[in-house]
Amino acid sequence: LIDIAGLVPGAYLGRGKGNLFLQELCRSDSLVHVVDASGTTDEGGNLQDAPEQLQQHGRGGRAVVAEIGWVRAEIHLWVFTNVCAKRPTWRRRPEKLGGMFTGYGCSPALVAGVLKRARAAIIKATVGAEESGAPDAEVLAAACGGTAEEDGREPSLRRPHDVALHRLVAHFVAARWPVAVALNKVDVPGATRHVEEARAQYPSRVLVPVSARSEVERLRAHASAGADGARSYSPDGSTGTLDVLSAAVALRPPTLAFPSSDLATLASLGRGADAARLFDCLLLRPLSTVADFCEAVRREGLCAGDLVRAEARGVFTPEVAVVRRDDVVAAKGPIVRLQTRRAAWQGRAEAAEQAEEHQRGTKACGRRRQTG
Repeated sequence: LIDIAGLVPGAYLGRGKGNLFLQELCRSDSLVHVVDASGTTDEGGNLQDAPEQLQQHGRGGRAVVAEIGWVRAEIHLWVFTNVCAKRPTWRRRPEKLGGMFTGYGCSPALVAGVLKRARAAIIKATVGAEESGAPDAEVLAAACGGTAEEDGREPSLRRPHDVALHRLVAHFVAARWPVAVALNKVDVPGATRHVEEARAQYPSRVLVPVSARSEVERLRAHASAGADGARSYSPDGSTGTLDVLSAAVALRPPTLAFPSSDLATLASLGRGADAARLFDCLLLRPLSTVADFCEAVRREGLCAGDLVRAEARGVFTPEVAVVRRDDVVAAKGPIVRLQTRRAAWQGRAEAAEQAEEHQRGTKACGRRRQTG
């Protein structure tokens, strides 16, 4: 769980912490956008009016609805500006277009899916456009690339290629950073009405009512009395905190994979003969590759060396398939057998370490003899 601080309108232009916060986004898989459902603060968290004044002036609901939209717009403009700056490169070499997006901490598999969906959407929205057998990147580069004469000009929604590029970026941002909105302060008078207005404005967004104050009270009650003596805002006793975190995880659930030394017996890798079958389950980032899985298994100390071969099978299907290092790890089954081989340099380093340890032991033994 990462706290991305400093996100303010205009950050993609350098306002606030600028690109510093945007770089933090690349470490995340999904986002929880905390919104003041009472409408008493602005985008920067500054207190505006008391709830009674907001209700009288009718500004609270509008403020909540506006705040929900600007975060995704800020991320969109950040990515759009970066991709636009490299437009001459990927227009000339369409195969470079996918690389404009993999740099945001996501897998090639995610980018490939985005390009496919964006291609279909852009062709559907373009009058007279027809499908072809050309690769997705080539079709999108032609639709979004524009002309060399227009390079350097401010993007405009009046130019079809800029509209197409916005559509491509929108598909990427929605897939890369899905957002669960935490509508906080629902225990404040008037906030419930703002929640309903937000749901009416954004029917397809994940909006979860939350009362952080009730959550804090509940935790304090548990810590002091060992019982849940705090109030909650909803009849089921929920404060919404766990609900919104669960919703964010569900938007891009982790990949589950089991390292095994034998796909027939499902023996656990690196755990010995007495260990339970499938003893370890590793949680990986969405769409992680077999190479990512191998690295995670090495970090756990369950294997060593370079990946030579990998095989996978399903939980209920015994068929075994060979998987490549760039394949999505769970595409052909979450149970994976890895074959690794120590590289020459690893063997030399291990031998040198053992020799050094032996030399230290010999010297220590000599000192003990002299002392005796």
